[in-house]
Amino acid sequence: MNFYKILFQASKKTTPLHKQLSLNDTALVGKNGYSFGIQYSPESYNTWLMDEKIFEIFVHSSVKQLIMTNYKFLNLINRQNEFNLNLVDCKLGNNIDIDSFLQGEKIDPETLNIIIDNHGFQILQVYFRSKDKHMITLKSNGVLGVDSELSEGEINDIKKLIDFLGFGPAVIV
Repeated sequence: MNFYKILFQASKKTTPLHKQLSLNDTALVGKNGYSFGIQYSPESYNTWLMDEKIFEIFVHSSVKQLIMTNYKFLNLINRQNEFNLNLVDCKLGNNIDIDSFLQGEKIDPETLNIIIDNHGFQILQVYFRSKDKHMITLKSNGVLGVDSELSEGEINDIKKLIDFLGFGPAVIV
């Protein structure tokens, strides 16, 4: 599995960051060019951000790091079909086991919405399967995990997903 930290540029007045830093080999760029995921490991990412040049470009280009909220997670889950994804599991805060609320049923968006609304749990991570059954995960810190054997069509779906995560439903192509 490959992991990517999702970033997006709030201002489209500057050159996309992935072009400024020549990240094309290590980035998964969304369709619009202003949202992207850079390969991620906590140590290398923190070191990378401490570089003065990188920091200056982040500030000048209005680069934001994705942080997922319950609202964003639920919005994504409700629109999962647009990205050819199928929700298979969900990790909740305080080590709450989602299965104890499902009573043997399969997890679905409506049930998850009800559980979150009724109990106020925080969603920490969601797990999806792609149309070809590859694993896709998304954590609350904005790290996207992608199976390394995705087809070209699935990669295009992930690029649309990255745009959606950065800019919301208005950018879905």
